[in-house]
Amino acid sequence: MDVNIDKYWKTVGVEMLLSYAQLLNINTSEEEMYDMVFEEEYNTEEAYDYFEPKLIACAKAWDIIRNTILKYWENPTIAQEPEFVTNAMKQFHDVLNVTGEYCKYFDSKSEVGKTFLKDFMLMRTDMLKATSINSFCEYLLIFVLKCLQTIESNITIYEYIAYWAQGAILFKGFKPIIFKERHELLEFINKMNIVAKRLKAQKVAPKDWMSQNAVQEIVGELVLTSEEWTY
Repeated sequence: MDVNIDKYWKTVGVEMLLSYAQLLNINTSEEEMYDMVFEEEYNTEEAYDYFEPKLIACAKAWDIIRNTILKYWENPTIAQEPEFVTNAMKQFHDVLNVTGEYCKYFDSKSEVGKTFLKDFMLMRTDMLKATSINSFCEYLLIFVLKCLQTIESNITIYEYIAYWAQGAILFKGFKPIIFKERHELLEFINKMNIVAKRLKAQKVAPKDWMSQNAVQEIVGELVLTSEEWTY
């Protein structure tokens, strides 16, 4: 693998971990996260002596995303196999959520799992054909709002969707969407929650969401955050 690509992915991983650490009020530093990611210390037993288990899990999860995307680059036809994505999602879930609390969303035999996986695969297909960061963010936000209307834990949504979305963003050649300040991220998550509840209360169909000013404002914020990111 090209060293520059590897460095780019790891740099994004460091910034994602720092953002997530802030969200959970985990005390860490850029230097610590840099060492953990670039030296791949999260794969060692000693890592638990120095880093929060949650951050170690997140670093491993980002590795799964990266490897999944690399496999797709090497063999695009593999992505057409349903098992390829669902297996990667299950592996990703097992690393992040050891309690298995959200296994039902990855079970294609359960009703909630069928709905979640169907929506996820639709989002993935749409994002892969997106021709601009704006259309990419529109497809992403539709899926996020659907999840916010059906899944209780907002932090879980942030974990799952943020990681997969960042992987898809890098795959498409767009810049990542990373909120570097905790208050900005919390405000953004809260804003999405409010909009999701309002759309549900007003019974606005998903096909009409993008015509809503509040939804377009969120899309604009996502696009701006991506465009302002510097490597």
